[in-house]
Amino acid sequence: MYRFGTGKLSFRIFRMTTTTISNGHDVLANASQERLNSIPFTTADDAKDIIKRLYNMNVIDIKKFDSYEDLNFYIKTDNNSTRHGNEFVFKISNTQLSLDKKLFDAQSELLFRLKEAGISAPVPFRDVNGQHFSLQHLQNINDDVVVMEGNYMVRLLTYIPGERLVTVKNISLDLFYDVGKILAQIHNAWKGYEHPSLIREDFEWHLRSAVHTRAYAHLVKEQWQRDISEAVLNKFEAEVLPVYDNLTRGIIHGDLNELNILVTPSNVPTSQQRYMLSGVIDFGDTTVSPYIFDVSISLAYMMLTDIEESSIPSICKWFLSGYGSVSKIPDFEVNMVVTMMCARLVQSLLMGLYYHSMDPTNTYILCSQKRGWQALKNVWKLSIDDIKTVACPK
Repeated sequence: MYRFGTGKLSFRIFRMTTTTISNGHDVLANASQERLNSIPFTTADDAKDIIKRLYNMNVIDIKKFDSYEDLNFYIKTDNNSTRHGNEFVFKISNTQLSLDKKLFDAQSELLFRLKEAGISAPVPFRDVNGQHFSLQHLQNINDDVVVMEGNYMVRLLTYIPGERLVTVKNISLDLFYDVGKILAQIHNAWKGYEHPSLIREDFEWHLRSAVHTRAYAHLVKEQWQRDISEAVLNKFEAEVLPVYDNLTRGIIHGDLNELNILVTPSNVPTSQQRYMLSGVIDFGDTTVSPYIFDVSISLAYMMLTDIEESSIPSICKWFLSGYGSVSKIPDFEVNMVVTMMCARLVQSLLMGLYYHSMDPTNTYILCSQKRGWQALKNVWKLSIDDIKTVACPK
């Protein structure tokens, strides 16, 4: 039995060894392994008990979301009297992230700044003690013996309704324009805010860390995939890293992908159903980094949506134009966007293979593999001139 108070909890445990690269440094500073070792797991009934104790809410509907390294539940309560309604997302962070209380302070502030700027994103809900998040000690008890225990940060966030962008067919160029625009608006909303916990240069999902994923290339089955991965990382090292310190930077989202962008059907009559942005979610990768990294990361993931190869230059141009309608991107940075897009795709694909090798039961980790390799192949053939020559009437 696994217990937390009167509830029951269990944890996924993985045995791992540390992989090193030729220069002797640990791949991604062991961060990936430590996070995987610390992933929480609990049943829906357990989550209900915790929510009742911390938020005095009775849950009438609960569903578990897929997640890389944390535990997330959609919940609906029987009380619609709060100003936030009765739908929420309950998050239990892994023990490694939970060590940094200041990071949660910073992330909460970022979410409230988005709210002030009129950007639709989750905000934390206060618990019975008036806190936006709290550290909970969870125990794994088997036959009255504690076999594992840890401290997990828990939060209740407001729920943003909508479909994930990845589910949408025939995405309009206008929508890609709006995604670029809202990314720039997010960056602007965070300007002027500083917090030491957001300086995460060694973060495994920092785009600069992409070069370290070479250590996982042996997990790739096809030789052409290994070849293109190596070529991309070589170009990233030669083209981007030497000018890294010159790139315009600030606080970035870090993971504005096809799963973290929410849309709803538009009411405007058209021959095909059109969609509009309804919100942005998942701010766990926020960090101080070059803005062009965030642009390239999001653009890379747009390649995993329902698009045709022939539309890639147009999608990139409209996205960049949307961003540029709010914030100007220096030309020398735009000129490297294709290389950065490819670097993110390689990073995501190889990290996904590595995580899956550690936990073969987590198929969510492989969600980008099928489309990802083809997207990488398509984008790698792209030049910045292909993008710049596209017309964008907006």
